[in-house]
Amino acid sequence: MELLRVVDKLGNDTNEIIEREELHNRGKLHNEVTIYIVNAKGEVLLQRRRKNRRFCPNKLGVIAGHQSYREDILTCAVRETKEEIGLKIKKEDLHPLCDKYLVEEKYNNHYMYPYYVICNQKAEDFTIQKEELSFVRWYKIEEVIKFIRSIDKEVIIMIDNCYCELVNKKEPIEVGADICVGSLIKNLGGAIASNGGYIVGRKNLINLCAERLNVPGQAKEVGPSMGQNKPILEGLYMAPMIVNNAIKTAIYTAYLFEKLGYNVSPKYNEERVDIVENIIFNNEEDLITYVKAIQSNSKIDSNAIAMPSEMPGYDDKIIMASGSFTQGSSIELSCDGPLRSPYIAYQQGSISYKYGKIIVERAIEYLLNK
Repeated sequence: MELLRVVDKLGNDTNEIIEREELHNRGKLHNEVTIYIVNAKGEVLLQRRRKNRRFCPNKLGVIAGHQSYREDILTCAVRETKEEIGLKIKKEDLHPLCDKYLVEEKYNNHYMYPYYVICNQKAEDFTIQKEELSFVRWYKIEEVIKFIRSIDKEVIIMIDNCYCELVNKKEPIEVGADICVGSLIKNLGGAIASNGGYIVGRKNLINLCAERLNVPGQAKEVGPSMGQNKPILEGLYMAPMIVNNAIKTAIYTAYLFEKLGYNVSPKYNEERVDIVENIIFNNEEDLITYVKAIQSNSKIDSNAIAMPSEMPGYDDKIIMASGSFTQGSSIELSCDGPLRSPYIAYQQGSISYKYGKIIVERAIEYLLNK
């Protein structure tokens, strides 16, 4: 017998506990969790359910399950991941995909808590729950889009492409996405645009966005540019070279840390889908030392000292280094990380490969001599 907690319309516990079958029959609200497994190649792990399953037979999907009355939502996610694909994770490995959202169905009214986990394990190395699943496989973004289209041809597929522009041979709209959005203080701004974002995709959807963001009936014909058109176009022109420098800096960083015995993702010789390099320090002291060293060797604000601090939207203290010409720019060399296990530094950007090499080498020197 599986017992579940009933929640109210705000997602709060009501202290009512009901057996799962009865809960579904009565349409009672409860909590569920879903976990997306992704890798450094930008692929997502999908699993096919067996034909004899009551829910979603023979369908592709991701890890999902009910929160039992004895566990919190993160414990539920850890348990479901181990049960379904044999992957042992910690609560710290779970990253919120977005806030919980309400799903209202005839027999399955629930709040869904979505998370993602980064894992670079081969598909054949997962130990799947054989009574539930027939197989798991890594799927590329174009395959995922095709899968979604097979279910609903009218659905609008939007991709947040931050950090990824000009890294891959094809952009999301070239493999089936309807609309793509991103920031101009990242890749496409070329370190020249000082603010702004972009929306690209199907003409009718772009017009709808313009109607909503500006003035209905006038759409793209009006709207604030704040004198930014020239630097935005200059940044776009320079972006391919700038992104190339950022990628080379990330590869060089990965190579050095691998030689020093650190675990990094992606590895220096692996395929990349964005400009971010993950350096796993496994202890708080090394993470703080490295991020501080990036700041102290930056071209701007090198006199500033990076300090861990609270930040809205994060459960843990964050330490950030960003000595950039444009405040907040992450196409310029920057580095940050939450103070929680396994103490990962997320490094991205560099408008100059030569300067990027110097900064990274000096930061590593600080780390080794601390």
